[in-house]
Amino acid sequence: MKMKAKIPTLREKYRYIYFKIHKFEENDESEEKISIGELSDVFWKTSIEIFGEIGASKGTFWIIAKEYDEEKGTGIIRCNSKTLHMLRTILLFITEINGKKVIIHPYFASGTLKALKRKIRKEKVKN
Repeated sequence: MKMKAKIPTLREKYRYIYFKIHKFEENDESEEKISIGELSDVFWKTSIEIFGEIGASKGTFWIIAKEYDEEKGTGIIRCNSKTLHMLRTILLFITEINGKKVIIHPYFASGTLKALKRKIRKEKVKN
């Protein structure tokens, strides 16, 4: 017996945000990379501090591990369309990851991963 798919009006709509982590450390010659685990821990702690446990759980935020690049400090986060503003707020309030001063800058937002990757490619060609 086949299960029916949800009708489009009941299905959650997702948004994807491309972000870059900018590090600001004085007198730091070591280029320590920020792992996805460190980023995830700080992300969830910040979201709980700002919105509380109930508010943070409504967000359904996911850092897409396949798209995260530790070398460049770039990645993609998925959230549902109703909590996109919450995601941007959380990224704004993250200022430190494991004692390293950082700023996380959200560059692009899109409704599909394919369209987001297309925007990233176009931006790289311009620069």
